[in-house]
Amino acid sequence: MAMRNIVMPIAPGRYDPSSLRRAIALAKRLPCHLDVVFLLPDPKETFIYTGIEPTEQDGPLSDIRDRMEDHGRSAAEASRRMFAKLRKEAELELRQKPSLASTASGGWHRIKGEPQEMITPLARRADATIFTPETARYTLMADNVLEAALLRSGRPVLYLPGEDGQQVDISRVMIAWDGSSACVRAISAWLASGLPLQEVFLVHAADPHEDQPNSDSIRDHLAWHGVPCTVETRRKGAEPVGAVLAEAAVDLHCGLIVMGGYGHFRSWEAIFGGVTRYMIHHAQRSLFMMH
Repeated sequence: MAMRNIVMPIAPGRYDPSSLRRAIALAKRLPCHLDVVFLLPDPKETFIYTGIEPTEQDGPLSDIRDRMEDHGRSAAEASRRMFAKLRKEAELELRQKPSLASTASGGWHRIKGEPQEMITPLARRADATIFTPETARYTLMADNVLEAALLRSGRPVLYLPGEDGQQVDISRVMIAWDGSSACVRAISAWLASGLPLQEVFLVHAADPHEDQPNSDSIRDHLAWHGVPCTVETRRKGAEPVGAVLAEAAVDLHCGLIVMGGYGHFRSWEAIFGGVTRYMIHHAQRSLFMMH
């Protein structure tokens, strides 16, 4: 079943016209509904994070809260106007409620609260959540919305890189195969997504000191879906696994990488580094991920 609706969260100061254009172009290509949601942080929640008790009384904290509220509303309005302009330019139909129409459409709205808590139910009601470098970097204290959506929603995350990757064709697909259940889930979600498909490569970064996952079963699984793939093993040396995979995607001219997200505990990856973080920050390719 192809994607019917995708959601793109936007945070204050973290929206880019080129990223929004890419999301709109993807919605038209599928076609599906693009739900652009402005995440408006609640100043009261911010005070709680910093250990300050929010107050409704007059005073310095009340003034700060009011200024934060005004800034958030202004940023939301700027985001709404930008979306309206780009939607009209792309001739994307405006729609705010679900529809069985097969044409591409888009809508914009805002929600207020704590971004990491809002993103989970938001992602769960869509077939996939789109992130860009701007929203992937958005951090409130120790967490960010991409990680929250990937780890908690049970839905795939589609990461669209910046301008450096805009001309790359996402129909040439590289599956970063590591034998994990997260990667299997990513493959299943990708097969059902309806994303464009031209050629598929199944790539494994082999470490001579570790057991290697068997690729025969997943290759046969893809074949049952009418998706032939070329299997390739890349030998890993001293460089990170992420670097090996990113280089393979460039060599194979693949614009989309299908992979499991956070195969290790996220705290482990945060301390020692990990494939997920490396690919988000360095691969310059679109990433289709499941946890």
